[in-house]
Amino acid sequence: MDSTVPPRSAHGPTKAVNTASNRQVLILASKAGFGTQMLMNLLTKDLNCQCQHLAKGSDVASKPDLVLINCHDLSEQAIADWLQINLRSCQKVALFNVPKSQHYERLVEWPRLNGLFYDDTQESMLLQGLEKVLEGDLWLPRTILAKHLESSRNTHPKRVDISLTQRETDILKLMKNGASNASIGNTLGMSENTVKSHLYKVYRKIGASNRVDAGNWARINIE
Repeated sequence: MDSTVPPRSAHGPTKAVNTASNRQVLILASKAGFGTQMLMNLLTKDLNCQCQHLAKGSDVASKPDLVLINCHDLSEQAIADWLQINLRSCQKVALFNVPKSQHYERLVEWPRLNGLFYDDTQESMLLQGLEKVLEGDLWLPRTILAKHLESSRNTHPKRVDISLTQRETDILKLMKNGASNASIGNTLGMSENTVKSHLYKVYRKIGASNRVDAGNWARINIE
């Protein structure tokens, strides 16, 4: 079976879920292969969604109700780069076909990333979870929720006093809410390269290795 679609439930065909219609879902995948088309048909039939394939490297033109990202053929860094550019155009994001052997779980730190489905998720559970995500709920594995809850408890009281310039603080405030470098530049009246230069200095000051780490630090330490 194409790895784009989780295996069918052993209990037989999935029953349709009674949902609202006309919800737009984009599926970000490298190509619109057979598995992607099957998933689109499944969401159209069972969740009454309007589905469209979004090619790897493409940007979001509208503001869909949900963007489903196929982790089978996109690396964690590629997904993070895409989110950096497109998050503002997404209402909700969910990952599917997530390999348990890799560290895609870190991506749940991004705002609006409300669902994560492993590559062995049964079809019935996938549909149930996606319906909840479309309704505005979170659908994340308990182990991940527990890990981040514990991390939040351990780190939240420990605000770090680091000397940042006002410009660096302004950039972090925008970045922690999902703004891209280009969007930050437009808001603050500077070039994208200048934003990158400021972020490089910020990373060194706060000990962040990437954008996700810096965003997490900002959510804890910047009002």
